[in-house]
Amino acid sequence: HKGYVLDESQKKALHKEALENVAKREETAQETADRAAERVQKQMKNFKTPKEPTPYMKTKGIGLHAGVLENGNSTCIPIHDVNGNIRSMAYLNPDGPKRYAKDTEKQGYFHAVGGLEALKKAPAIIISEGYATAATLSESLGMGTVAASDAGNLVSVAKALREEFPDLSLIPL
Repeated sequence: HKGYVLDESQKKALHKEALENVAKREETAQETADRAAERVQKQMKNFKTPKEPTPYMKTKGIGLHAGVLENGNSTCIPIHDVNGNIRSMAYLNPDGPKRYAKDTEKQGYFHAVGGLEALKKAPAIIISEGYATAATLSESLGMGTVAASDAGNLVSVAKALREEFPDLSLIPL
């Protein structure tokens, strides 16, 4: 077998190239997610605000909450950052899997049941995985709560909320 040995300058050049490639991939992924978030924001204009609980809400035993939309048979839950900027959309159906808007990112993003203003007034921030649990908690406790979308997003959402609300306790459920 032939052994090839790289000198230090070759190793540094390869390392630099690898770092540049990673940065390009991250930049491209961010650009794709930003375009997808803009698409979701435009699509939201065609959705309607439900006047009564959707089939999904009836199945889960929860009421109407501000910010929730519907499109056809889907209950649409906007996913946003700590500033309220829409980054994705969760599409919930009473008899099917949860789907997210194509090419969007949800890591570190969430839905505030009751809105961000309700979180600012809450004595603590309760973070749950899904929307139905967060809505049930909000209804039971009479305060805003957070839906992180799934268990894999709880830590990222908690970190984002900690930065925005440093004085409030975070309670993951």
